[in-house]
Amino acid sequence: MGLFQSEALLNNYYRASVSDVLEYLLPACHFTDEELQEIARKTDALISQARQSMKLENPFYGMMVKYNLLTEEGVRLMTLLEALLRIPDRHTALLLIKEKIKGVRWKQSINKGNMWLAKLSGHGLSFLEKILHAHDKKGLKKIFARGSMPLVYIVLEQMMDKFSNQFVMAETIKGAIKKSKTSSNKKYYFSYDMLGEAARTLPMAQSYYQAYDHALDALISQARRESSFENPGISIKLSALHPRYEYTKIPLMQEVLYPKLFQLAKKAKEGGLNITIDAEEADRLTLSLALIERLLSEKEFRGWNGFGMALQAYQKRAFILIEWLAALAEKNNQRIAVRLVKGAYWDSEIKQSQQGGYEDYPVFTRKSLTDISYLACARLLLSKRGVLYPQFATHNGYTVMAILQICGEQKALNFNGFMAWEARSMSFFWHRTPVRCLVAFTRRLVRIPIFFRTLCGVCSKMGRIVLSFLRCLIPKHLLQHLPKVH
Repeated sequence: MGLFQSEALLNNYYRASVSDVLEYLLPACHFTDEELQEIARKTDALISQARQSMKLENPFYGMMVKYNLLTEEGVRLMTLLEALLRIPDRHTALLLIKEKIKGVRWKQSINKGNMWLAKLSGHGLSFLEKILHAHDKKGLKKIFARGSMPLVYIVLEQMMDKFSNQFVMAETIKGAIKKSKTSSNKKYYFSYDMLGEAARTLPMAQSYYQAYDHALDALISQARRESSFENPGISIKLSALHPRYEYTKIPLMQEVLYPKLFQLAKKAKEGGLNITIDAEEADRLTLSLALIERLLSEKEFRGWNGFGMALQAYQKRAFILIEWLAALAEKNNQRIAVRLVKGAYWDSEIKQSQQGGYEDYPVFTRKSLTDISYLACARLLLSKRGVLYPQFATHNGYTVMAILQICGEQKALNFNGFMAWEARSMSFFWHRTPVRCLVAFTRRLVRIPIFFRTLCGVCSKMGRIVLSFLRCLIPKHLLQHLPKVH
């Protein structure tokens, strides 16, 4: 498929119906009964091994299992810790603590099977609840409780920091590099991600640009291999480089934002690094592709194999976008890295479409359909390895094993986006497959809310063995292509 043809299809499938999209996704996602049984068996073994490894290496795993989001205690802790740091005054923060801690029998939730950190936390939260109850009493108990409240806040703040450190390594790029160089992490590749939101003002955009530039300077000294794909990389969010990163502002972005992207890419190329353009909302995709096409058509970047893009499988255009990227790479005689993710902006995509009164959405509204799209895109990516470098970012064990089943013995791919402790717990199963770990760094106020959004995603997927395809949503004449659920 040529560049022009795939670009036309991208526009046609922006808000296409689910049945139209599934017409080409389902055949690409087909597995035989024997393959599905093999994938399920290997996934079961993978999850068992990963859980055992995490019990030995990561005491926080016990906390995530004990206080998962299917329990009242887990939901209360998550909402408390996610909001606590952003409350400006201590009085309101303590009111929130009282609301979320009181009324739960924390000590009764402890059992012999819990890991030591989960048991310790249970006893601590039980003691905290007693202090909060005493706060409403009279006499010496109330005096003691009031004197203890600042300590309560400090303890919860420290607990929040310890948890977030499992997902966000440091506050600066230098701290992130230092932690990634520990002996247990030497066998992995690393991608550094400066977590944050889109720029809202020009000064904010300039500070983000300077931070990216500084991060590249720090990483150049770590680039010791010939291949850019094997050297450290960094993710760049284009909406962080200008506050008006919008489809209607394409001429302005070409004039103002593009020079910044050019300079960052040039520095990465000269330093032997790789860069990945982060995913954005669906209505910004056309703008991103316009900037990417212009950049890779420049004389300086022709033949450069260090450029990559994150692709969201929950977008209905994801499959066609792979064809577009393959055509672009072939045109410019290069290999583009594609980091396949499931998607990060579902809530805002749905809200924007509803506010605009559109007939359909640019993304799938069911996770089962995103799973179908992800595996179909994975199969297409693996068939385009001559011009694309597949990178698969997922926390889902079934997805990992399905991808390994598709690629067989040819391992020209990369599992991407894992936390270091995740990669260590599962590396036994893909010892011949490269793993690139996500090294996230950001300032503390940004770190905590992002951590809890990540935690929600990881906890909801932990232990998942099979894809939950919802057959009732798919037209009957397409059901023959749908893998069976085990």
